[in-house]
Amino acid sequence: MQKVNRRSAVATMENAMVCHITEGELHIEQDGKTFTAKKNFVWTCNKNTKETSSNVSNAVAIMRITDLMA
Repeated sequence: MQKVNRRSAVATMENAMVCHITEGELHIEQDGKTFTAKKNFVWTCNKNTKETSSNVSNAVAIMRITDLMA
């Protein structure tokens, strides 16, 4: 995600996932809870989790996603 404070659309996760910020910093809102994911932060999402994110740093934010498909 490149632009500062650009918010993504609400996404519903089709599968459980593991997410990892490799560069930058994202503000995440997940099922009504908010947190800031800084470089090297890792978190998980269950199936059907609703999530939005926005870049809160001056750098390009890079997120690595591992989709846990059954």
